[in-house]
Amino acid sequence: MRDLIDKIDSPDGAFHDGNPASGEAGTIVTAKWLNAVQDSTRSVQAEILSVLAANEIAPDSEKADQLLKAFGKMLGKKADAAGVQTAFTVGQATKPTDAVQMQQMQAALSGIGSCAAPTSLLAPSNDGGWRDVYRAGWLPGWFNQQWGGAQAGMELIDSTTGQLYRFDAATGNVQDDAAHAIGSDVVCGDYAQPVVLSETGSYDKVFFKLYKAGNPTDSVTLSIYSDNNGIPGALLATSQSIPCKLLTSNNVGEWYLFTFNAPIELGAGTKYQFVLSRSGAINGSNCPCVKATNASRYPFGVATRKNNGVFTTNGLAATACACFMLPNIKRFLTAGGMFDQKLTFTQGTPVNQSKLLCQPARGYFDGKSGTILYRGAVQVNGTLYDVGAGIDHDRLVLGTSAQGYPTVTLYRADRTSANVTGTASIAAGAHDVAVSYRCVGDGADYLRLYVDGVTVGQPLTAQTFSMSEGWRDQATSWLGGGLPLVPAWDAASLHSFAALPSAVGWTWAGSASEANAVSVSGGSLYQNRGGYGSGDTGYYTRQNAGLTNATGWAVVWRGHVAIGDNSAIRGVGQISVSDGAKTISLDLQEYFFSVDNGSGTRVYIQCDMHQDNTLALVGRGSDYYVLLNNRLVIDGTGQMTAASAANQIIFGDTTTQAGTNGDVVTRYLRICSSGPLLPAAAQGATLSEFAYWSGDQSSILPGLAGDGSPRSVRKLCGLNHGYIDGRDAGVFRDFRRGVAISPTTASTSPVLLMDMESFVIGSSFDVDFRDVQTNSGQGNQTNSTVMLDGISGPSTYFNTNLGNWSPVFAKGVFRTTLGLHRVDVRWAVGAGTSTSLQVQRHLTMDSRS
Repeated sequence: MRDLIDKIDSPDGAFHDGNPASGEAGTIVTAKWLNAVQDSTRSVQAEILSVLAANEIAPDSEKADQLLKAFGKMLGKKADAAGVQTAFTVGQATKPTDAVQMQQMQAALSGIGSCAAPTSLLAPSNDGGWRDVYRAGWLPGWFNQQWGGAQAGMELIDSTTGQLYRFDAATGNVQDDAAHAIGSDVVCGDYAQPVVLSETGSYDKVFFKLYKAGNPTDSVTLSIYSDNNGIPGALLATSQSIPCKLLTSNNVGEWYLFTFNAPIELGAGTKYQFVLSRSGAINGSNCPCVKATNASRYPFGVATRKNNGVFTTNGLAATACACFMLPNIKRFLTAGGMFDQKLTFTQGTPVNQSKLLCQPARGYFDGKSGTILYRGAVQVNGTLYDVGAGIDHDRLVLGTSAQGYPTVTLYRADRTSANVTGTASIAAGAHDVAVSYRCVGDGADYLRLYVDGVTVGQPLTAQTFSMSEGWRDQATSWLGGGLPLVPAWDAASLHSFAALPSAVGWTWAGSASEANAVSVSGGSLYQNRGGYGSGDTGYYTRQNAGLTNATGWAVVWRGHVAIGDNSAIRGVGQISVSDGAKTISLDLQEYFFSVDNGSGTRVYIQCDMHQDNTLALVGRGSDYYVLLNNRLVIDGTGQMTAASAANQIIFGDTTTQAGTNGDVVTRYLRICSSGPLLPAAAQGATLSEFAYWSGDQSSILPGLAGDGSPRSVRKLCGLNHGYIDGRDAGVFRDFRRGVAISPTTASTSPVLLMDMESFVIGSSFDVDFRDVQTNSGQGNQTNSTVMLDGISGPSTYFNTNLGNWSPVFAKGVFRTTLGLHRVDVRWAVGAGTSTSLQVQRHLTMDSRS
């Protein structure tokens, strides 16, 4: 059901008649508001009709008691002596065995037997759609903090018509800290935005975020061109025009939908130029404007515009990018699922537009024992479900072999593995593929594999599967894909430390003494800050590392920072990789790590580095990626640009910056030179339901499979939605803390407060901002405002008492359309210069769908 619609846009939210005698205007009823009323009315009707349909009552406009009768039928269902609803009887079943299975399953799912309800469920419904996916805790697998990613479920209102569109985003950008005029003068003409798609298809709609300056009377049009070395080439198609008079005058901007008369075929992995132009003459006082960013992380090129008839970046920031969103005509979430809707997983070209799902596993499993059900159509040689905290340890992978056989592999904490594989292909039709496992480490552990409720392969029982706490606390779960299976690690890999690395082919370098700076204990390497002078360096190098830029590589480190130095941006430990063509480095600190691409761009990711974490630094060509505990957190597509002829790996303390010494513990450093270790989708596989139970619930699997007629877990559990409530399902928390410098501003217009920004997915956002600030002038005012997509939210200010620091905080809730959004904090001064106190600034966001 739709959320409550907004009141009419009048001072008191009520309707008023006009009074011609007094000149009082009547309330203006907009198409946007009327469409909201229509959509809400239809939503209520749909809810009521679904109740009638579930009770086999046909709508009759002459009757006024049908809903009452439907409730009566539901309440009148027979209950057994224990008070448990009996939904199946022998008389209703087609075969006695069906009735027995149904009754047993009904009892189990009602909590009478040993089976509890699932701790996780994903069964996307037609009315819930993407909200079911998000509320079940899942996000698009390539969602990241650089540009948000693609393939997310979106809802946008076309401000021209007020119509709400629900779609899967093929690609787009929502970062909007700037705006660019279109046709305001000879150096600000047509505006071109580069776009790359992951799938070939026919596209006919594109959203851009626009507003108008002044009162332009012409129109704005979108044209699609081929790409010619970063600027528009040949014209391919032109959209219908949007009159500028329909554009909002609010410089926050609104979304407007450009429609093409006929779909245009666009190819996967090919760059195109989307060009905005105005129909009228140049006019600097009256012109359309596009919302944009001057600090884009969108990975497929930067915007250009016509400057005296020639497309150039002159007058634009070197990283300018428009706010746009392209609906995907090949839907991720589509109708036609086994019970309602289904997800279709695909491998994107480029890879960062692949369609698969991801979430932290800790919200629904304890890492000791469980039962997993994947229901849908599968393909050969694909991963269906992957949950792990490392590549070759503390991980379980369910998928299919090259022959289409189902297979499950469990990787213990000590890197040994156990496997069960079926003996027949399941790569045709839809199936229930399930796993039941136990990993307590006491000799009674097991691993069993099921297809359509029947055990397949050779079950493993009476085993000892010892897993680390990281599997329970840190594991990332992937659905419809996952990371590659364990590669053949290079011989230079350091799997554990029986001796110092210098004893096994690595070279110690730097000004610090190896004997004082590092030590080995319990199979781990300890970097000891007491062994370094203030400006000392001390690190290990591996020359001639055998990495190939074109093939790709991965360096995987696990460890933690026991004591850092948060007064410096640079970390207390570094991992640097050069592959003969490009170079990239990663810095470790106590509550964050950062990546420097060698060209002056540094990306910060916040996490608790006091506990062991697995970091994978991956590179190929001009692209780099970082995974934290098997979850993608940095998408550096096109961002590994610094050249290096060296072929080496370095780890340790490489910086001479004072105050960057710390205690760092390294558990292992593993190297793969045979290719990048990146998440991949199970190409063409589909999902109708996914469920996870704690403990061994394999006894219900035959009943769910239903002898060829599968039963919906969602319906049998009595849920009216396609996800499990509780355990913070569907609540995504993102936390930002200021890095180790004290930023300043003298700007009288709002600018970004360093580090206080995040991409988020949802429709409701609880935001809490806290800081400690001061200003250089007595009585000067400083304002800090939380923003959602450029729209001001909660704000805080203080007047300086010279020499004192003032605590500031702002807390509030944003409600908007479902989809990808950006939250940030912007600050400004009335006069003087304000300073934010080092690590005292915090931004916490809870997003819900």
